Amino acid sequence: MAGQIGNTLKFDSLVLVPVTRTWANTTSIVDVAAGDHTLYLTGDGTVFGAGSNSRGGLGDGTETDRLSPVPVAATWTSDARVIRIAAGRQHSIFVLSDGRLFGTGNNQNGQLGDGSNVTYRTTPSEIPRPWGNARVVNIGAASSHTMFVLGPFNFFGPPPAPTCARRNPFRELQCAARMAVVVQCKYYHLGDGTKEQRTIPVVIGGSNPPWGNAPVTQASCGTFYTMIIAAGMVYGVGLNNNGQ
Repeated sequence: MAGQIGNTLKFDSLVLVPVTRTWANTTSIVDVAAGDHTLYLTGDGTVFGAGSNSRGGLGDGTETDRLSPVPVAATWTSDARVIRIAAGRQHSIFVLSDGRLFGTGNNQNGQLGDGSNVTYRTTPSEIPRPWGNARVVNIGAASSHTMFVLGPFNFFGPPPAPTCARRNPFRELQCAARMAVVVQCKYYHLGDGTKEQRTIPVVIGGSNPPWGNAPVTQASCGTFYTMIIAAGMVYGVGLNNNGQ
């Protein structure tokens, strides 16, 4: 128990309880993401976090668990604001309004996607975007991997060729379906047909994904498996020991 509900206590709750408000009373929360910790995104693009912080997943510069929400360090140093958040087991991913990506926390399997050999970070670091200026429209995070769904257009030009990214703890590929992933791939959950680990995003699905040229609209990460929605169909890849 690490206080991931964010109500200053470390006790389980059988009923709904309010999160302790550590942001201004005039500020609203527009999104939340939950892993072993919880992220809260405010309307002005500020991010707060509570719960387990053993690998720096809260991004506040420490490894101290937090029983109430604390601000994530805004290391992006610009007027850009956070517009999307994802919480894995021990890592967090942030999408900025200018298209940049940042990640903090556990990176033992390359799930931050920053291409480094650093095992964890306590403040957000920038994630390279091998797909260029294409907009990330959806993100997903689990215990050891991260998925990025790319929009069908660029910020500054025509749509790029679809690409994806993944991470391999046990390598790095490119596939075509407007989808990228970074992850440990012990159980093929990157969807690139290998068990290789990737430290920067790679395209998944190969040059001929089962959904063809249709855009991927959503991706969700489980423990060692991934689910994808494309062309009105649901696809899955990775661990299936319980029929998940």
